[in-house]
Amino acid sequence: MLFEANTKTKREEWIRAIEKVEALGPAYVVPGHKQAEDIDGVWHLAATKKYIQDFGDVVASEPKDPREVFARMVELYPDRFNPAALKLSAMGVFNVPEKPRVGSHHI
Repeated sequence: MLFEANTKTKREEWIRAIEKVEALGPAYVVPGHKQAEDIDGVWHLAATKKYIQDFGDVVASEPKDPREVFARMVELYPDRFNPAALKLSAMGVFNVPEKPRVGSHHI
């Protein structure tokens, strides 16, 4: 969920993780979250990466509120599974702490 990837840096980390999996050359990918009728396959990697990039582009356009983020993503992905996750993700964009939380640094 993009609620947890609510900064550009976190979304870039997620994309790099997808690219690492792509570099392994998997023959098959079974996503953790999908509609039952969706076909499993490596195409999920590119589709997920594109979705994260599109979400970042929407956020970079400086939307005024979570509803605008949600509406623009639904316009791009009208049939995307689980709109509740998108609503939470849109809210997360406007919930970025100004200062890192105690204990949130990497050791």
